[in-house]
Amino acid sequence: MNTTGAKKNKNSLDKQKKLLLKKCKTREETKAWIKHFLNLDLPDTKVSRYATTTPLDIVWEMYRICVLDDNPENIQELLYTGSRGSGKTLGVAIAEFMIMLHDQRDIAHVGAIMQQAARAYEYIQSFCTSPRVKPIIDPPSAKDADKVLQKSTMSKSIFNINNNVATIEILPTTLKALNGVHCQLVSCDELDTLSGEGLRAIKEVSGMLDTKKGKKPLRVGISTRKTKYGLMNSMIENADKEGRHVRYWTALEFTERCPDSRSGTVPTPLWLNQETGESLLQEDYDKISKNKQQSFVLESFGMYDKCRGCPAAAFCRGDAKLQTSNSKMLKTISEHIQKIKSEGIDWAASQLYNLKPSTEGLVFTEFEERIHVKTWNEMWFMLTSKEFPGECNHDMFVKKIHEMKLPVYAGLDWGFTNPNTVVYFAVDKKDNIYVIKTDAMTHISQPSWIHHCKTKYHSLYRCQLYFPDSADQGAIQEMQKAGLPVSNSPKGEINAGIQVIKRFLRIPGSSETKIVIAKETNTFLINEFSLYHFKTNAAGEITDTPDTENDHALDALRYALTQLFGKTNIILGGNGLDLTSLEGVIDNTGSYLRTPSPVEFAESKGIRLNINESDLSKLGKIGTKNELDTEEGEEDGGSGSFLWTF
Repeated sequence: MNTTGAKKNKNSLDKQKKLLLKKCKTREETKAWIKHFLNLDLPDTKVSRYATTTPLDIVWEMYRICVLDDNPENIQELLYTGSRGSGKTLGVAIAEFMIMLHDQRDIAHVGAIMQQAARAYEYIQSFCTSPRVKPIIDPPSAKDADKVLQKSTMSKSIFNINNNVATIEILPTTLKALNGVHCQLVSCDELDTLSGEGLRAIKEVSGMLDTKKGKKPLRVGISTRKTKYGLMNSMIENADKEGRHVRYWTALEFTERCPDSRSGTVPTPLWLNQETGESLLQEDYDKISKNKQQSFVLESFGMYDKCRGCPAAAFCRGDAKLQTSNSKMLKTISEHIQKIKSEGIDWAASQLYNLKPSTEGLVFTEFEERIHVKTWNEMWFMLTSKEFPGECNHDMFVKKIHEMKLPVYAGLDWGFTNPNTVVYFAVDKKDNIYVIKTDAMTHISQPSWIHHCKTKYHSLYRCQLYFPDSADQGAIQEMQKAGLPVSNSPKGEINAGIQVIKRFLRIPGSSETKIVIAKETNTFLINEFSLYHFKTNAAGEITDTPDTENDHALDALRYALTQLFGKTNIILGGNGLDLTSLEGVIDNTGSYLRTPSPVEFAESKGIRLNINESDLSKLGKIGTKNELDTEEGEEDGGSGSFLWTF
């Protein structure tokens, strides 16, 4: 027996074990440890101007917080949002493995779906079986009690490090799986894919965290930000309020340097449009309309002659040439560009560069705040084709609406736990729609809500017709009792109404719109336009059924526009009316061929309409408590209103 060789081998393993379990003190030592034991060279360069971290730095940040207790910001929750295929799960799995070895924490890695959880498991298993780790933690000659790796299953690995037991557990995001688990580090993977039970279960994560032997717990979330309505976007938007620290990296951090042969070598300023992916020379930019020019930004440095026309140019902006990492894990520029070509600009902006959430799955993909949301000055210009001399406000705009004798309508959606909602808008002679005000209240009875609308808004806006959800006939009767002009027409099929709104958002065959929304007074409606989406099925596929979570103001708007601008019959009660005097307005079925004027509507329904001139003197006082809360004039509709009687 060669005892000398055996002793030498044992000494070598002991030395490697000490090195394996030795804490890293710096970022560079962490990088070297990963390369030595796991044979992985993580990219370590912040390349894109939109990035705040790198694949290596997410490992180092988690490690120094947990192992070195280096946490000057007192971080308790980290949120990492990286591009598709940029090592998010791998990086966090490396951090978990190192933290478990060097700090003996109990760790849970929660996957939004089983597939994601399984990937994290595969990474942990590959670390345990790597050539330089397995002989140390699971030597075949050692007794089981002396092994570092005590037990390994498909979901849980148990380690004994110098008589300190620690576990790494892989879990799906279900209420059953997360119930009763306690740990000092939990990572939640691909948060944006959560739905249904997963969204409810993720709330249990905070209850999983506890302190053990003085180890302060840390929560980590990782995901690509896919959609506006997804969990990841919500967590990012509410990060400051909820005490969450967000880090970003893009596909460029995981992509090789763009070579001179592809970009060129002659510095060339370009005008870039991230909405369309266009890149234009100055002479081409000068040829497009001033309206379109607003979507472009000039990049004067870092662009070269061959960058023009590159699908990545608008997002890269020359940053790809700043990559200094030589990691073999980097993807090629060609692969990066092919992704943009195959998946599209919207997908690239969202899932490669983290610039904005994707519009995929949204019902109203035509909606853009830049186009549809306006200041009062912009609303005035669109209404009058003239610049307002100074600073326009709500009162001035409403007064102008009345001076021009434009009709104002309102849509209503009933609620209680969900909000009662009303949307007021004016319509000009070209059927352009100006949304003036959205209001919503929860936990208020319908009579109280109707009273609120009547006393606060009816006289102010001189609403000529209300279009409520016709499913609640009792509420409609309450509106009639209150003296409000109300349509009792069927609200119509949802998808048909959606198409009506779409036609106003974007005139078919053009980039023009026929609906604008006042920014100051319609936050609720604007948010719903950005969040209203189709449901996804169990396989994660988008269906053609809208989700009802963010549809209250949109429903109110839909009821009104469908009845006004769809071919629909407006019914308020009463039968056998002679409609022959309204030739050209109503067809032989009683359906309106165009939007009726108040006088035409009253004539068709036999309604006596008070059209006396109204007092405008109090208009400028809106917003004061006395004006807004007064109940004076409740019986007659208030000063300045149209009076409809039934």
